[in-house]
Amino acid sequence: MTEKDLLTALSDVDEGYIEHAAASLEGSGRKRKSSVWWKSALLAACFAVMLGAAIPFAYRTGSHGTTTSPEPVDPMQNYEEIFLTADDIGSVFNNEYDGATNQYSTTYTLDPQYLPITPLSESEYYLIGHWGSDDVPLDPNVAWDFFSKCIEAFASATGISANPYALEENNILQPTYDVETEFGDMLRFSGSQTTISHNIHIYYDDDKNGLLLSGERVEVFQTQSDQEIIASLSNIREKLGNIFGESYADTKIVRYYDGYSSHGVSSLKVYFYNETDHPMNSFTNYPISNYICLTFDNRYPPDDVVGVNNKLTKFNIHYCQLRSELCEPIAKVKSISLTEAEQLLSQGYTFGGHSCPLCMAEQEAIDFADYDYVTMRYQVQSLSDSDSDEPRKVIPFYVFYKQIGTSQNGDLIYAYTYVPAVEVSGLEEYFQSQTQNHAG
Repeated sequence: MTEKDLLTALSDVDEGYIEHAAASLEGSGRKRKSSVWWKSALLAACFAVMLGAAIPFAYRTGSHGTTTSPEPVDPMQNYEEIFLTADDIGSVFNNEYDGATNQYSTTYTLDPQYLPITPLSESEYYLIGHWGSDDVPLDPNVAWDFFSKCIEAFASATGISANPYALEENNILQPTYDVETEFGDMLRFSGSQTTISHNIHIYYDDDKNGLLLSGERVEVFQTQSDQEIIASLSNIREKLGNIFGESYADTKIVRYYDGYSSHGVSSLKVYFYNETDHPMNSFTNYPISNYICLTFDNRYPPDDVVGVNNKLTKFNIHYCQLRSELCEPIAKVKSISLTEAEQLLSQGYTFGGHSCPLCMAEQEAIDFADYDYVTMRYQVQSLSDSDSDEPRKVIPFYVFYKQIGTSQNGDLIYAYTYVPAVEVSGLEEYFQSQTQNHAG
């Protein structure tokens, strides 16, 4: 997996678009009034970060249905305070294609409970950081040992022998060591060692019957709640952990919807991981540590499927074992309150958007004053806006959601927009200079 692949994954873009919880309302960010850089300084630390360039719908739980927090510590005490400008904030987004000051973007969901809303932090400071990884030299012996053990363990768990396989060195996009094989007619295995990570993908193509894994079917029903899906897959989590030599206590559910399908989710992701393996895991829709992801594909369901009642059986298992840490914290920045963020929102000091400036300029203006939900998310700087010689920036934002309609297939349409979650200077001057990009 390349760094670009990892960023795409962290943004959690649905595969269809690449080729194309209900927490309590009070204090969760779901009700409107709930409480919910860079410039030098390479410091060491850890920070809680939440990513999302393209927005997934996520629910997070621990092994017993709740998320537990470690003993409180002060993560800010060893970090230098720095100050951000509006130029720093705007550079996070892709000006060439998105327009850093776009007014809003849209997303779909079957139900508001699947919007990625998490409780707002009340920290006095937020840690910010760099996105990147130190390269680890490729090692064919390590790669062979890693992949062969996983192949043998998977063959044992399924009772299906793997076809002969070999380790191959590739240099197409970047240097890698790769392995490919098949288990019978329905299972394909692909493994790759990069300077960043080991990645295994196992594709199961039967859209009628779930794979039998150590005596249990790998399948979900999208009509189940996230909690029910997590409970139904608890044994599968353990069995996959045994195959890959991992022990995971936590699970995240991510659902994707669109505005046209008549069969519910386009895909449903289930992440198995340990929240305590990286401090940013508490606030992400995608683990920033080792994980196993089950992606159930529902873009092209069987012809006899009507509505959203189908069992999801076609999937891709992705096991990611990082070879080095991806995120480096650098400093702390003074946070702003939700009330202060609402004031910036009312002044039109919003960022982000994921359409070209011309398309955004044609959008109907939306008044976010009566927004429906708010959460906080860390945004990773766009690839095309980051100097190749410098790490990309990671900055926290408030994200405001407002329902703006219903699509043809009945999915709810929400507009969302970004406001910095930290103190920023020069906003007025920045927006005056960005008139050509601002769809306001």
